[in-house]
Amino acid sequence: MIRHEKWLELLTAVVWRANEDLGALGGGPGLVRAVTELVTAPDAESKVALVERNPLLRTDEAEWLVARCVALVHAQRSRDVFADGKVGAYLRGALGLVEAVRAGELDADLVRRIQGGQPLPTPDDDDPRVIEQHGRRLLDDGRLDAAEAALFRAVTAARAAGRPDVEGDAEIALFKVWMRTGHGVGEQRTAQPSEQWALMLAHARAAEAAYRAADDERGVQNALVAQLTVLVDHNHWTAAGEVLTSLEVANEPVARWWHQYVEAMSAREVETLIERLRWCRDSADLLGGQAEFYRRMCEGKLAALEFRPGDVVPDQTPALAAVTLLGEVGVRDEEGGRAVIARGEALVREAEKLRRRNRTQRVQRQLSGQYAGTYRLHARNLDRLVGGEQAVDVIQAATSRALVAQLWSHELWADALAHPWSRAEPRPTALEECLGRYLADRSVGNRSVLMAAFGRERVRRERQELALTDDDRTAPIISGPLPTGRLRSLLREDDRVVVYGGTGVIYLITHDDTRKIATFEPEEMGDLVEEVLPTLTGTQPPAAEDRRLEERVVDPLREHLRAGSRVFLVPMGDLWRVPLEHLGAAPLGDSHAVSCVPNLTLLGHVLAAPRLKRLIPRFVGFGDPDGSLPHARHELRGAAEFFVDTMVRVGDDLEFNPVVANMADADVLHLACHGLAFPEHPDFAALHLAGPIHRPQVLWYADLARLRLNARLVVLASCHAGTGRVLPGEEYVGFPGAFLAAGARAVVAPLWAVDDRVTAAFMDHFHRAFAHTGDSAAALRDARSRLRSDPLTADPRHWAGFRIFGAP
Repeated sequence: MIRHEKWLELLTAVVWRANEDLGALGGGPGLVRAVTELVTAPDAESKVALVERNPLLRTDEAEWLVARCVALVHAQRSRDVFADGKVGAYLRGALGLVEAVRAGELDADLVRRIQGGQPLPTPDDDDPRVIEQHGRRLLDDGRLDAAEAALFRAVTAARAAGRPDVEGDAEIALFKVWMRTGHGVGEQRTAQPSEQWALMLAHARAAEAAYRAADDERGVQNALVAQLTVLVDHNHWTAAGEVLTSLEVANEPVARWWHQYVEAMSAREVETLIERLRWCRDSADLLGGQAEFYRRMCEGKLAALEFRPGDVVPDQTPALAAVTLLGEVGVRDEEGGRAVIARGEALVREAEKLRRRNRTQRVQRQLSGQYAGTYRLHARNLDRLVGGEQAVDVIQAATSRALVAQLWSHELWADALAHPWSRAEPRPTALEECLGRYLADRSVGNRSVLMAAFGRERVRRERQELALTDDDRTAPIISGPLPTGRLRSLLREDDRVVVYGGTGVIYLITHDDTRKIATFEPEEMGDLVEEVLPTLTGTQPPAAEDRRLEERVVDPLREHLRAGSRVFLVPMGDLWRVPLEHLGAAPLGDSHAVSCVPNLTLLGHVLAAPRLKRLIPRFVGFGDPDGSLPHARHELRGAAEFFVDTMVRVGDDLEFNPVVANMADADVLHLACHGLAFPEHPDFAALHLAGPIHRPQVLWYADLARLRLNARLVVLASCHAGTGRVLPGEEYVGFPGAFLAAGARAVVAPLWAVDDRVTAAFMDHFHRAFAHTGDSAAALRDARSRLRSDPLTADPRHWAGFRIFGAP
């Protein structure tokens, strides 16, 4: 119990500071006062009463605010006042209470734990069993990224200590970590399912080998069952048969059940599948301690199959029933509709609970792929049964969550590193050497070597990112998506936000309300975009005008927009590939300030994030590191003439670390260099910042997670710099989104390759107009107009690709 006046003042200050840090995601004075009252309450019983009495303390915002308090205190742990860890433990207790009351899981044991205010035990790095147990606790708490880091350490420590029993337990736990993001509710299991299942299988096989070395029969059985789970879901029947043979030796009753399950899931007739799944459900007791899990799994599959046997594919995920029932059962009457909505809310709540405990972008992308179907179907049901804002909240909760995680990842790096670019390890020069060889000679062999290097570098980055989360100082949760209602409070009266939902609904958000304005067919968007792009990019001559895309997704907006207003587009899928604002004879971009954002949370961050405002803006420009872009030099020097405080470096004057350091300090940042994109590895997009072509120093897409920007405008005058890719689960991966998450207010970038000379002319017009108006949208409109009026650059390929992201 903390009652000393000094502690009360300290806790109060922490709450108010944490709310300031959250910015748009924080709460108003009422919520801050409620949270302050909660954390300064004298005992656990008082806290419980406060949470149950005050609805503000049962909201997402309250949970985010207390979690932010925890992170803030742990980040300052080196200060004397926080050194003993009591304040952090006390706040963790308050957070646990809020979570437990919201989830309906409050019990006497939790109250005693909160009352004691004891910090969680810290694992001893020298004891593999303690590390493994710590990893399991993190797994049980849903902190998959931190659990994975701890369990990897446990495997290494167990091997060094000659403890195969601990190694097997840690490998099985790692299998379960990947299981949480690879086998769940959703139409797409993960962004890269083959890789994910291969990793799961590798951990299960490693566990079997370790258990055999430890002579642990039960462990061997569990490892074999883990392998079967992966092989059956992946339709590897031959390999599954081999594992079944081994399982018969380990445990005949368990093997008998799995024989029936394998035959059920490999059945060609739906009736046979249903019959054998019923046997598996009714005979699940053969599995001992795992009986309940597999009984529920079979019940879920049967519920889906028996309701729509003609539409269900036998190899869909174990939780398919939850998705199917969401979409179909009971919607025909009001009572059934309420039940469906309640079920959907429960499933989304579980997904969000897991999301808020994981800070790495990789895990967030995996969860997006896994839960895509859950979010989409719940949003569809909300749209037809409730409508409006609730549906938009669910759609946006499932969109570009890796970028939302990036908003918080810079704190991990700032806490771990004295400077964002000073690292314990040197920059990955081996990868850049592979890239240089490929750029100098784009042969098939060099490309293959580069792709393999990307794979190795991805593993290294993931381990590095995981190491940052395996720390007691890490906040137990991160903030979730920004509610639409909160975003509306940040909009101007004439702002319009257009959300293209994966459900096929176009929503319009204004300062006053949220409403559905049109519908479209998501499945046909890819074909329509493919028909429009060749004309825009100049790969095909103009053909007969095809207005179908414009009619589906642009024309419905026109009657709802005021002339001159800001219009924020939140595209989906293939719509990211085409500049919707430039379509048709009367483009929206000619009469409105149109920009794109990956999701509403990022838009709220851009609109509300505090930034340093100088009386004299600082212009920073870098470009043409290898001498292949002569017009870029003119472009940069011409842009700098419109500013007083400038820094421009080109060619041999460029060095990577100084370039990046000065990027962070710019008000207007202009990069005129080569942009590199690799469709099969979108997270390895790069900007060539320094060095010759055969020894490039590049800014990788992932590097931006470590950088905080102050820029109100970033200009990426680089080919393909505005090109993004949408991964399964509506996860947008592209430089514009990463720059916005790093702190930029607006980004101007091209969607396709543009000639160096034309780009220089375009940017000259853009900066001239921007210097007069300070309005990036107006400046972009002026530059487009001037190029269109010149016969030499009138073709859309020269000007239509330039787009604004963020808030113009």
